[in-house]
Amino acid sequence: MSSQPNPAPILELGRGLPGWVLRLTLLLVGCAAAVALLDDRLILIVQLILFALAVVTAAVPASPAPAMFIGVVAIVVALTPGDPLRPTVLLEIPLLHLVHIMASIAALVPRRAIIRPAALIKPARRFLFVQIAVFAIVGLAEILPTSQNSTVVELAGICAVAGLVLLAIRLLTRAK
Repeated sequence: MSSQPNPAPILELGRGLPGWVLRLTLLLVGCAAAVALLDDRLILIVQLILFALAVVTAAVPASPAPAMFIGVVAIVVALTPGDPLRPTVLLEIPLLHLVHIMASIAALVPRRAIIRPAALIKPARRFLFVQIAVFAIVGLAEILPTSQNSTVVELAGICAVAGLVLLAIRLLTRAK
């Protein structure tokens, strides 16, 4: 009789992507978000801060760097004069959302790990649904008049926001 325990079975999952690919993608998306602001005539120090935060976000995604990066870009976009629905703003919306998602995934996946692309399908689907909803709201904002809104439009907007909040709460608290 052998005293050796049975070896654990090996489970082959097939080919996947190395974990560092998530960080590289995060770096590229962060740099794209910083490059998108180049046409807003920012001073050099702000651009350098944005690129440094993009690098730190990719290097250490489990740190406050992703939130700082998103916050700095949002502040820069908000303080830059121009149309609120200018192309730079519309480009930053999906880029910053992607930075948020990629940083949260990269924070959980070690650099040397292997991740299967199938594991990214649900986050990608959720990203697309959120972007569709956001750009539907942007489209609605574009067609609304820019002059003084009537009381009916204001009340409809408040009711719509309250409905979205209630829907979000319901979706987050429902039993799985």
